[in-house]
Amino acid sequence: MDLYDICSTALNTPYEMGSNDCNILCLRVLDLRAGTDWANVAQYSTVLEGYKQLKDLGYNSTQEIILEYADEVEFIIDGDIWLDEENPLLMGVVFSDRLLGVDEDHTKFNLIPYKDGKYYRVRKS
Repeated sequence: MDLYDICSTALNTPYEMGSNDCNILCLRVLDLRAGTDWANVAQYSTVLEGYKQLKDLGYNSTQEIILEYADEVEFIIDGDIWLDEENPLLMGVVFSDRLLGVDEDHTKFNLIPYKDGKYYRVRKS
């Protein structure tokens, strides 16, 4: 899978916690770029299950996993990951000169204008 396939699949697949949500999307991009397997490790169907699994793995949020493999960037490109500074559950992927993220109702992915905040680029393996 490449970045286009990952993002297109997210856009064209119904939102589902644990299989097509913003954390899984960002983990897939991380896996693509860093050669990791985090999207397959993540096994949850609710926020509470996801939080419990993260705690068991030694993390407080998916953002902490991403930050282990990524560096903050000033100039963003497709595949960079936006992390919400106030809510560690919210994140998105830069795609087609916009940000791919979940809508406010958490029912589907949309391409939206860039958000303020910090963007990170995964270091290649």
